Amino acid sequence: MKKVRCPYCKECFLTRGTRIYCPGKDCYTKSKKDRQRIVDGLAKEIKKGLYTNFKFFQEHLPENGHTKIDYDQALKSGFNDNAYYGTYKFGNKLWRMVENYYFLIEHTDDKRILNIYKK
Repeated sequence: MKKVRCPYCKECFLTRGTRIYCPGKDCYTKSKKDRQRIVDGLAKEIKKGLYTNFKFFQEHLPENGHTKIDYDQALKSGFNDNAYYGTYKFGNKLWRMVENYYFLIEHTDDKRILNIYKK
Protein backbone atom coordinates (compact mmCIF):
# COMPACT_ATOMS: atom_id res chain seq x y z
CA MET A 1 0.00 0.00 0.00
CA LYS A 2 1.18 3.49 -0.68
CA LYS A 3 0.48 6.79 1.02
CA VAL A 4 -1.21 9.43 -1.17
CA ARG A 5 -2.23 13.04 -0.54
CA CYS A 6 -5.64 14.12 -1.90
CA PRO A 7 -5.18 17.12 -4.26
CA TYR A 8 -8.50 18.63 -3.15
CA CYS A 9 -8.55 18.43 0.67
CA LYS A 10 -4.80 17.71 1.17
CA GLU A 11 -5.44 14.79 3.57
CA CYS A 12 -3.27 11.68 3.39
CA PHE A 13 -4.70 8.18 2.91
CA LEU A 14 -3.51 4.70 1.99
CA THR A 15 -4.31 3.11 -1.35
CA ARG A 16 -3.37 0.04 -3.37
CA GLY A 17 -4.35 1.30 -6.83
CA THR A 18 -4.17 4.55 -8.73
CA ARG A 19 -6.67 6.49 -6.63
CA ILE A 20 -5.64 10.14 -6.14
CA TYR A 21 -8.73 11.47 -4.33
CA CYS A 22 -10.00 10.48 -0.88
CA PRO A 23 -12.06 7.29 -0.55
CA GLY A 24 -15.67 8.02 -1.35
CA LYS A 25 -16.68 10.48 -4.02
CA ASP A 26 -16.89 13.79 -2.13
CA CYS A 27 -13.49 15.26 -3.01
CA TYR A 28 -13.63 13.97 -6.59
CA THR A 29 -17.13 15.41 -7.13
CA LYS A 30 -16.21 18.79 -5.62
CA SER A 31 -13.02 18.97 -7.69
CA LYS A 32 -14.92 18.06 -10.86
CA LYS A 33 -17.51 20.80 -10.17
CA ASP A 34 -14.73 23.36 -9.66
CA ARG A 35 -13.10 22.40 -12.97
CA GLN A 36 -16.46 22.52 -14.78
CA ARG A 37 -17.19 25.98 -13.32
CA ILE A 38 -13.95 27.25 -14.89
CA VAL A 39 -14.84 25.72 -18.27
CA ASP A 40 -18.37 27.16 -18.11
CA GLY A 41 -16.95 30.63 -17.37
CA LEU A 42 -14.62 30.42 -20.38
CA ALA A 43 -17.45 29.27 -22.64
CA LYS A 44 -19.61 32.17 -21.45
CA GLU A 45 -16.85 34.69 -22.27
CA ILE A 46 -16.31 33.17 -25.71
CA LYS A 47 -20.04 33.28 -26.54
CA LYS A 48 -20.22 36.87 -25.33
CA GLY A 49 -17.33 37.93 -27.59
CA LEU A 50 -18.70 36.11 -30.63
CA TYR A 51 -22.17 37.56 -30.16
CA THR A 52 -20.80 41.08 -29.66
CA ASN A 53 -18.79 40.82 -32.90
CA PHE A 54 -21.77 39.37 -34.77
CA LYS A 55 -23.99 42.26 -33.66
CA PHE A 56 -21.25 44.74 -34.64
CA PHE A 57 -20.92 43.18 -38.11
CA GLN A 58 -24.69 43.09 -38.62
CA GLU A 59 -24.92 46.76 -37.73
CA HIS A 60 -22.17 47.81 -40.16
CA LEU A 61 -22.83 45.33 -42.97
CA PRO A 62 -26.41 43.97 -42.96
CA GLU A 63 -26.35 42.89 -46.64
CA ASN A 64 -23.80 40.90 -48.63
CA GLY A 65 -20.76 42.92 -49.60
CA HIS A 66 -17.59 44.48 -48.25
CA THR A 67 -16.86 47.47 -46.03
CA LYS A 68 -13.90 49.08 -44.30
CA ILE A 69 -13.99 50.62 -40.81
CA ASP A 70 -11.34 52.39 -38.73
CA TYR A 71 -9.98 49.72 -36.37
CA ASP A 72 -9.63 52.00 -33.35
CA GLN A 73 -13.24 53.17 -33.74
CA ALA A 74 -14.35 49.53 -34.00
CA LEU A 75 -12.60 48.72 -30.73
CA LYS A 76 -14.40 51.60 -29.02
CA SER A 77 -17.70 50.20 -30.33
CA GLY A 78 -17.09 46.83 -28.64
CA PHE A 79 -15.35 44.86 -31.40
CA ASN A 80 -13.04 42.10 -30.11
CA ASP A 81 -10.39 40.95 -32.59
CA ASN A 82 -9.82 37.71 -30.65
CA ALA A 83 -13.45 36.56 -30.83
CA TYR A 84 -13.74 34.36 -33.91
CA TYR A 85 -14.14 30.64 -34.47
CA GLY A 86 -12.40 29.89 -37.73
CA THR A 87 -10.01 31.15 -40.34
CA TYR A 88 -10.03 31.20 -44.13
CA LYS A 89 -6.93 31.77 -46.22
CA PHE A 90 -7.49 33.72 -49.41
CA GLY A 91 -4.33 34.43 -51.34
CA ASN A 92 -1.71 35.37 -48.78
CA LYS A 93 -4.23 36.87 -46.31
CA LEU A 94 -5.82 35.06 -43.40
CA TRP A 95 -9.46 36.07 -42.83
CA ARG A 96 -11.15 35.32 -39.51
CA MET A 97 -14.75 34.08 -39.40
CA VAL A 98 -17.79 34.88 -37.27
CA GLU A 99 -20.93 33.15 -38.63
CA ASN A 100 -21.15 34.24 -42.30
CA TYR A 101 -18.88 37.28 -41.80
CA TYR A 102 -15.14 37.39 -42.50
CA PHE A 103 -12.83 40.07 -41.15
CA LEU A 104 -9.24 41.11 -41.63
CA ILE A 105 -7.18 43.82 -39.97
CA GLU A 106 -4.87 45.67 -42.36
CA HIS A 107 -2.03 47.96 -41.33
CA THR A 108 -1.41 50.82 -43.76
CA ASP A 109 1.09 53.55 -42.86
CA ASP A 110 0.16 54.50 -39.28
CA LYS A 111 -3.51 53.52 -39.59
CA ARG A 112 -5.27 50.22 -38.97
CA ILE A 113 -8.33 49.29 -41.03
CA LEU A 114 -10.92 46.59 -40.25
CA ASN A 115 -12.14 44.93 -43.45
CA ILE A 116 -15.49 43.13 -43.17
CA TYR A 117 -16.85 40.85 -45.85
CA LYS A 118 -20.20 39.05 -45.93
CA LYS A 119 -21.03 36.44 -48.52
